[in-house]
Amino acid sequence: MLGAETDTVMYDMSSLHPNSSPKSSSLLHSQPYCIIERTSQVYLHLILRQLLRRNLGIHALEIARCCINLPYFPHVLELLLHQVLEEEATSSDPIPDPLLPRVVAFIEEFPEFLQTVVHCARKTEIALWPYLFTTVGNPTDLFQECLRTGKLETATSYLVILQNLEPIPISRQYATLLLDATLDSKKWELSKDIIRFLRAIDPNEEEMPPRTPLYSSSLPYASPIDVANKSLDSKMFVFSPALGGRSHSTNVSSIINESTVNTPLSRTKSDTKAIPARSSLRKSSGSRESVKDRQESGESMFFDIILCRHARKLLMACRLYDLGNFAAHLDFHLVAWLRKERTRAAKIEDFVTTLKRLHEDFQWPYPVASPALLQSLQKQTRNHSTAK
Repeated sequence: MLGAETDTVMYDMSSLHPNSSPKSSSLLHSQPYCIIERTSQVYLHLILRQLLRRNLGIHALEIARCCINLPYFPHVLELLLHQVLEEEATSSDPIPDPLLPRVVAFIEEFPEFLQTVVHCARKTEIALWPYLFTTVGNPTDLFQECLRTGKLETATSYLVILQNLEPIPISRQYATLLLDATLDSKKWELSKDIIRFLRAIDPNEEEMPPRTPLYSSSLPYASPIDVANKSLDSKMFVFSPALGGRSHSTNVSSIINESTVNTPLSRTKSDTKAIPARSSLRKSSGSRESVKDRQESGESMFFDIILCRHARKLLMACRLYDLGNFAAHLDFHLVAWLRKERTRAAKIEDFVTTLKRLHEDFQWPYPVASPALLQSLQKQTRNHSTAK
């Protein structure tokens, strides 16, 4: 708690005491009522940072594990990583003993590591991403780790990073893998967001290189091999408080924006000859529109194949409840699709097993025969056997 501030408010109490005398009502009006407002600020990441700087990783872990149940503990890890990253990545002077590898090794001791890295990256400028990911690892490996551990929400946050660091076909492939995982896990809203992300990808950018290369030779960052070799040493602070410092220096070069040169707008006669005719412009624009329409139709067919494949999977497993939720959340045309599949996936081969699975899926109780109905059935059976 940083402190408390008070504010005096005068309340009108005459409506609460209508039968009170004028003297008592004036006393009520003159009584002040104070409101206390608490102001607080998170400071745990500052303590952890100082302990890590002094190679006291064991004490930092003891303090952090005592606070792991606090609701804002993941935010503490984000603040710790973000502040160290901003300070070291924007430093113009060489850093003889960088703190970021020790901070990353410290955060790896907690299950919030993957979430902390992606939240910190999305709140940081893209120009600082190479310095971050040379220490925490390749974002593709982190994304695949999220898929293996079932952290699909965190994996969805990595898609924006992969879109900026990887070529468009590769990021589309990872998004498709994530879409299949979210559909299997019945996370319909998350699946809808991934489909929206895939539709927002510009097809014209598929042949372009990634906008932000992960490891650039022009930047004075450490190479991935050096970081991988030093990651084992950076993790030793947890078990050895007397670990010595490293002689690794890091600095960041400033990004220079080149100014554009204004060209004159006047044309010569030779320039006018190079201008194409309007008919050729119309033909080229028409060809571009046709290519764009073909690309959009190909994308829609790609999404239809994925959705139809999952719908067929649900129907063959007799999971009609999940199929209904799937169609409602993802705007899947279920009736038209069932008409197409009436002789394939929608065709029932074993009615008894299908009926049992329906009861299990919707949690319906089985019908129970009344005693009168049982007696009637037994009587009909006896009469039928006697008649024979």
